Amino acid sequence: MIEQANKPPGANSRHARHGWSGSLEVAAVAQAERSAKSAMIILRCDTLALFAALLIMVGCSHAIQFESGARPTGTHLTEVEAIRIADQAAERDGRHLSEYKPPKVRYYMQDKIWSVFFDGEVSTVGNHFWVTIDDQTGATQMHRGR
Repeated sequence: MIEQANKPPGANSRHARHGWSGSLEVAAVAQAERSAKSAMIILRCDTLALFAALLIMVGCSHAIQFESGARPTGTHLTEVEAIRIADQAAERDGRHLSEYKPPKVRYYMQDKIWSVFFDGEVSTVGNHFWVTIDDQTGATQMHRGR
């Protein structure tokens, strides 16, 4: 019994039997904790990236594709009419459409909104804008690039 009392704490542990010292064990535990934290950060980043991709896919799923010039089922406007309305709104806003590439058009069925995107010929920050058009009323809203 006296021998037991003189032994350092943990001397009967499997680490002591294998010749591991306490400081090595502490270092190993600290390394394992750092590895676990790194793995959690990576997992959080991966989860965030996956969530962002999912939001993009879900957000884009409501936009429908259609043949150029066609009228999507259930809409009041055609693609050509939406572009004409967007062109007029852009000109009223002082835009020179000759400085922009041909527009890209999307129709969002759930919101009944057309979105006409104009990207500048010169690729600079903020050199773009888009016009949203309410399919029911034809009301427009300008959205400036930033």
